[in-house]
Amino acid sequence: MREIGVGLRIKYKLREVPTDEQAVEWAALVEQYKREGLDAEEAGYRAADTLFEIVPNLILKAEADTIEALLEQAKKK
Repeated sequence: MREIGVGLRIKYKLREVPTDEQAVEWAALVEQYKREGLDAEEAGYRAADTLFEIVPNLILKAEADTIEALLEQAKKK
């Protein structure tokens, strides 16, 4: 399994790879958005958009992890 920061970068087309600390912050924000009623995918995207710079036209040749896999990795940090 790849590093959580790399997984976040691929899934959300981030300009830079987040640190482990940033990934934990992302996971906490995802959980907050889920408590507010967003589904996991929307919560993940909104958290990424809040914390990181998304580059919509960035092309990365890798398959993205599921939101559930990313959250599990962040919980282990």
